[in-house]
Amino acid sequence: MARIAQDRAAGRVRDLSQDIPKGLGPVRETMLAFLKEIEQKFSVDPRKTILGGFSQGAMLSCDLMLRTTQPYAGLVQLSGTLLAAQEWGPLLQRRKGLPVFQSHGVQDEILPYVGAERLRDTLAHAGLSVEWHNFRGGHEIPRMVLQRLGLFITKAVTST
Repeated sequence: MARIAQDRAAGRVRDLSQDIPKGLGPVRETMLAFLKEIEQKFSVDPRKTILGGFSQGAMLSCDLMLRTTQPYAGLVQLSGTLLAAQEWGPLLQRRKGLPVFQSHGVQDEILPYVGAERLRDTLAHAGLSVEWHNFRGGHEIPRMVLQRLGLFITKAVTST
């Protein structure tokens, strides 16, 4: 976050697409174990489960989706960006057809809009089914996005 603030103060737009955040690996392993435990302990059907998040949570959920073979119902990316492109690229092929809901504010000063466009284009080019929603606003989740997200979730979990 400090680098993002420095870049913003200097008027630079940082391309995070090649970055692999420090600590991502251990957090990923913890979350994958957590998801597995939830699925087993509570008999959660991954085909009725959507992974997603906002900002850093969006980036982590995308990474998790690409690192597991569980047949999840969809992926939600709220104000996220493309990371680890060299690692994610080859992993995307096995998620072809996966429903993805993605939204981003065109005035986002935390994670610039261009990074979200890169993520959208990367996912779509790999064959994932991206439902894209941009909005006038910043690093936030407006009511309109929540309403459309509700429709996406309903459709994703009932169509499997």
